[in-house]
Amino acid sequence: MPKVIFHIGLHKTGTITLQKELYPVCPKLHFLDQTKDEDIRNFELTLISVDPIYFDQQKTIKLIKPKLSKQYPNLISSEA
Repeated sequence: MPKVIFHIGLHKTGTITLQKELYPVCPKLHFLDQTKDEDIRNFELTLISVDPIYFDQQKTIKLIKPKLSKQYPNLISSEA
């Protein structure tokens, strides 16, 4: 399985600036931008809003797996 890094930014810590200015231009990083990809947005929403009792790991993996790079670390960044 490819490496996935989650950056969970606290409110007012520069997360949006990092998402807009830094992550997209890092050549050895695969930034999964939830503002440009509905599947990534749905993946994030599933992680933060589904009750753990009803969380479906296999369904959640299916949302993200086709988007992952095997060559570079994958970064998901959110204030959620």
